[in-house]
Amino acid sequence: MRVPERVDGLALSSFLFRFVQAWAKQEGGGTEGAAEVMAGALSLVPPGTVELVEDMIDSGELPVPSQDTMGGMAGDLRRCPPR
Repeated sequence: MRVPERVDGLALSSFLFRFVQAWAKQEGGGTEGAAEVMAGALSLVPPGTVELVEDMIDSGELPVPSQDTMGGMAGDLRRCPPR
């Protein structure tokens, strides 16, 4: 399944960051916090995006989110130069 419409790159980036953050929170037992983070993430992308990302994780195109993944993403974002 593919997202049927174009998504702004910045919005998609923010969504993916929040998606991984929510996944890591849930993995750590913070289901309420995870739900809040995910609710904010969903407003950034069209319907079907979560399913698309989950399919990409299942197929191995994307790594399984975890606390380790979250730490790596934060490090990558710090290295990005401001625009």
